[in-house]
Parts: sequence; structure tokens; C-alpha cells
Amino acid sequence: MKFLHTSLFICLFLISLIGINSFKYSDGPDCYNAGQPIPKVDGWNLIDNDEALNRTFIFADFKSAFGFMTMSAMEAEQLQHHPEWFNVYNSVQVTLTTHDCPGLSTFDIQLAQAMNSFYDYFD
Repeated sequence: MKFLHTSLFICLFLISLIGINSFKYSDGPDCYNAGQPIPKVDGWNLIDNDEALNRTFIFADFKSAFGFMTMSAMEAEQLQHHPEWFNVYNSVQVTLTTHDCPGLSTFDIQLAQAMNSFYDYFD
């Protein structure tokens, strides 16, 4: 676990040196229109009339929760798509929505899937 935390800090340092904007995925999200099927993402719930995704992640301790948030923040910067989240000790509650769409976009799905994979490191 110590190796993983050290690796996170090294990644943050390297990214700060080269600039995160060089890693953008695309210019903008593809929006899901009303009535269009929204892909399901394990562990995530549709809320607000299917205009947002929500999930609460529980970790062993604060360091793990913070490491998860750090990894998620790097992915969010790459997408230029930032989550609404709330952290208390070992719990991170996340809501994803795309304000430019009114509702969900492909960025929400990508970020939710990435967060699921980051969570697997700490589970």
C-alpha cells in the first residue's frame, strides 16, 4: 500500500511538470438525449430524473479514500470533466452530471468506469 501512495505522488509530480492539458481526450462530450438508453455502470445509480449518476465508495481509512480521490482527480482533469463529491473520513460520495448537456454525457460514463477501476485498487 505504501508503494501505491508513493506512486500516486510521483505521478502527480510528473503530470505537474508536463501539464495535464496535453492529455485531453476530446473537445467535448456526447450528450445522451431524452429517451436515449444510458449505459449502466456497476454500482452507480441514476438520480434526478436520469440526469445524474451517484455512488458512495467506502474505504478502509482516510488515506485510501484520499488516494482514490487523487486518482479520480487526475482522470477528471484529463477529461476536463469534474465530479461533485463529498468526503468524510473513509467515505466518498460522488455525483456525475454534465451541465452542458442538461443531463448525462459520455464523459460521465467514462469517469464512472474509471472511478470503479480505481476503487478496485483499494478494495
